[in-house]
Amino acid sequence: SDCWYKPFGCEYNCFKHKLNDHLSSEFKFHFDLVMKFIQTLQEQLKSQIQKNENNSILMNENISLKKEIARLQQDIIQSNSKKDNEIKKIEKESQQELLKLRADIEIMKQDFIEKEKLFNQSIKLLQEKNNQLSNKEETKDNDNISSSNVKHSSTFSFDLFCSSSKLLTTFSGHTGCVYSIDYSTFGDCQYLCSGSLDNTIRVWDVETNKQIRLFKGNSNPVYCVKFSSYYHNFHGFSHRPTVCSSSNDQTIRFWDFETSKKFQ
Repeated sequence: SDCWYKPFGCEYNCFKHKLNDHLSSEFKFHFDLVMKFIQTLQEQLKSQIQKNENNSILMNENISLKKEIARLQQDIIQSNSKKDNEIKKIEKESQQELLKLRADIEIMKQDFIEKEKLFNQSIKLLQEKNNQLSNKEETKDNDNISSSNVKHSSTFSFDLFCSSSKLLTTFSGHTGCVYSIDYSTFGDCQYLCSGSLDNTIRVWDVETNKQIRLFKGNSNPVYCVKFSSYYHNFHGFSHRPTVCSSSNDQTIRFWDFETSKKFQ
């Protein structure tokens, strides 16, 4: 028969008539087994209580975390809403600024068109005046040639120049557009003068195709040049060749052909 204290850990097995002797002789052993069992139960109970407390703490922490997550989600929603409002505000301001820039560009474009028209009109007017002066000078030169009956075999032929389909010669030296040229003869030589966007006036020898004079002084492009019929009386020397120019710097200047300097 099994011992009564088998549930507490006693593994003793004997005949039934000897069981009482075993219980009497092993009373202290059985008491210790019971106490040990009770102690084990207490420890298990304590451990379970501790687990329950830990679970309660975890549950509280879980609740706190859920509340914190909910608060963060709300903050994120509010922040996103605020950012969306700021983005919409920036987009609206950008669109307004873009419309303003487009309006300014349109105004500048119209202003540029108007100025371009005025510029083209000024160029056309200067060209017409230059043509008129050229025609007058050519008429005067023809009259002088007819009256003196002087003929030079090397004289530059404008009729040949106009009727020819070939390039006769090229004068290189200007660094900008050439707006005006003029032709003249004196001292048995033929000359061209030119005014340019590079603010200079240059004189060329037609026979040698070389630049022989350079007049500097204008601060803006030179739109019109002319060999002038005006001769400056310089220290008793009359009939001194002169070049006249008009520029976008709002000046008209007379240049001494011999010294390449502006008349004072």
